[in-house]
Amino acid sequence: MSQPGAASPGILTVSILYHADIEPNEIAPQLEALFGPADAQLSPFPFTFTDYYKPEMGAPLFRSIIAFSRLQPREQLVGAKLATNRLESEWLTGNGRSVNLDPGLITRENFLLATGKNFSHRVYLDQGIFADLTLIFQQGEFQTLPWTYADYQVDSVRNWLSQQRRRLIETAVDTP
Repeated sequence: MSQPGAASPGILTVSILYHADIEPNEIAPQLEALFGPADAQLSPFPFTFTDYYKPEMGAPLFRSIIAFSRLQPREQLVGAKLATNRLESEWLTGNGRSVNLDPGLITRENFLLATGKNFSHRVYLDQGIFADLTLIFQQGEFQTLPWTYADYQVDSVRNWLSQQRRRLIETAVDTP
């Protein structure tokens, strides 16, 4: 019989998808007010992987990802998604969102994204929020899955997430 135990914490991330008219540094302080100090940020890159957001957000779009310094319990992913949904609503325009915020969690084993949309590979967490198994860590790197979003398949994104995972392991070793 397996014995229940506490899961190790992870590094909370927030992916910021935004229109070129928005300055992501305007959003970062609001995220830090919610989740504590940022530890690292992936440099913005053009989001050219799909036109899904174009009718609502326009073009051109960019993505950046922030990793926060405080380790978070895995169950915090639900609260993070609810908080970023509220923050997104503050950035609404006449057409809809000008900013899309997607919290994620880097663990030793995988990278999860929080979403309000169900699908076959997503697991319900609580309060209408699902965990999307986006990447798994195997053979020394984050591996994509058949459903991994194209922007998370990019080597620079997976390498950056791997760097944050190394920080997670180093931090966990240093934590009593």
